Amino acid sequence: MADARRIIFGNNAIAKETTTSEEGGVKTTLLTQDSSGDAVLKRLGSTGNVAISDNQWGEGWSSMGGIEQYWEDFNNNWEQGGESYSGIVNVSDSAITFSGSATAVKFVYIKNTGDNQIKLSLDGTNYDILISSGGSVSFRGGGLTGLTLNNLKVLRVSSDSSIEFILAT
Repeated sequence: MADARRIIFGNNAIAKETTTSEEGGVKTTLLTQDSSGDAVLKRLGSTGNVAISDNQWGEGWSSMGGIEQYWEDFNNNWEQGGESYSGIVNVSDSAITFSGSATAVKFVYIKNTGDNQIKLSLDGTNYDILISSGGSVSFRGGGLTGLTLNNLKVLRVSSDSSIEFILAT
């Protein structure tokens, strides 16, 4: 069995400013200074890695695995199986709770693949993080008090949407 597993992740942002001329033309430029006149780097961001357990909390720790990703899950006619699986989970008016386990989460990645905004709760009750269509969040969870599998929940804001995710312990 493999050990010393790690997830390597990164993010970046490019500071831009968009202005509209009197004639209605839109111009976007990279910011070279902030409002106080200090120089701004062209890219802001970071990379990191987090050690995760070699034995995850369940087969559903990532939405990218399908129902037939393991040999033992195939039916007797395995050559006729092989349903394709998109890795997408629908988000509706019922909150998605990923697990009833109180296991601490070491890494969270959630991407909104749908057309509508969703919200994320880290404590099970307050939905403080909004994720717009096409947006995503990723962060290390180690050291965040109360960040456990049973406290992570996703809910739609106004209309149904969809997500893909990785929740590693």
